[in-house]
This record gives sequence, structure tokens and C-alpha cells, in this order.
Amino acid sequence: MSELGKLEWSKDKFAVWGGKLKPTEWLDFLEAWKWKDDKRWRILEFVSDFKIEDDKPQIISEKDIPLLERAEFFGKSGHLSTRRDGETVYWHFVGERDIKVPDGYDDVKNNYWTAHPEDKFRRSEKHMLLWGERIKDGDTWTNDWFDDRVGWAKLSYPHVEEPKNGNAENQPPAAKEQNQRVQANYWQFTRAGQVAFVWLTGLSEYQPQEEQNG
Repeated sequence: MSELGKLEWSKDKFAVWGGKLKPTEWLDFLEAWKWKDDKRWRILEFVSDFKIEDDKPQIISEKDIPLLERAEFFGKSGHLSTRRDGETVYWHFVGERDIKVPDGYDDVKNNYWTAHPEDKFRRSEKHMLLWGERIKDGDTWTNDWFDDRVGWAKLSYPHVEEPKNGNAENQPPAAKEQNQRVQANYWQFTRAGQVAFVWLTGLSEYQPQEEQNG
């Protein structure tokens, strides 16, 4: 373990919040968050659809809320996760301390550190390979990916740079694989050997590498 891996992450280094709300409050709640990242992503899971998108200004249409099962928003400044369970929507945020929780949801009881002020965690950088290989149309790389295991799904990963070498056939095998695949990057916080929190930080071109602790 590196020297950085010995550091303890506590309440003075990152924020952890969580609570619940009604489905009728869901859209207003999501739109109330203010992020500061240049690049952010969102995952929207519906009853019969799944999307990974650029976190655009308009999150979702109000008419689609009844079909929404899960919505996640992530980037370097924080990761907000929300999911429906019957008539309740549970939310959880892990991120930078200066990201403001929307008014009405910032009660101290929703702040993890209120009940656990002395807890400390180890943070490890992790990477997860995502479904699909980038589709190539002639000599041009597209912004779509395909995986026959989920052939029904339209796979699109925003903010992932196109391969630097446009001619995939002339690339070495390792470079070709990296160019065609995408990974999710995240920080994993553990305590007493158990995973407590996960903070998705972004998507990038697949790069085999060792995890780093910090």
C-alpha cells in the first residue's frame, strides 16, 4: 500500500448525506442540485429502458417520472444516487463538502456525520469495465457501443474521447482493445474491511491499471 493509502478519510474531507422523499418531489429534488464539474454523467433506469447520458440541463420530463426506477448523477464533485421503492424514493450523496444539499433535505438527521462523527475510512481508486465495444462505421468511430449480451440496449457513453488513431486495424492489440472499451472510475470507501460508500467519478477510455489508494 502506498503512503497515501494510509490516510484516513473522515468528516473533514468529504460529505455523506441520505434520506427519502415522495415520488412527486423527485424531479424538483434532482433539479435543485448545483454541480461544478465541466463533465458530468447521469444514469436513468426506467421500467423498460436504461440510459447513460451527458448530464444535460433538462434532467427528465415530468411525464416520465412514473416510469423512472433509478436516477444517478456523478462526476468529480460528487455522486447522487436515487431509487424508487414503492411509494418512497431513497437518495444518497457522497461528494465534496461544499456541494449544497437542496433546502428542505439538509436536515442534520440526513447528514451521516451527525450520528457517526468519529468514523474514518480508507479510499481506494477503482475501475469497472463497461458493456460494449465502440462501433466503427467505415473509417470513422461512432459514439455508440454494442454488446450482444444486451443487444436490445442503446449503449452510448458521453465524454469519452475517440481513439487517437483513426485506423483501428493498424493499432497493436492492446491499443485496439483500450480504444474500443469504456471504464467507469470510482472511489471506494471502506471501514473495517467492509465497503461503506461508492463515489462514481466519471467514464474514460479503458486503461488496464492497478488500483490506487488515497
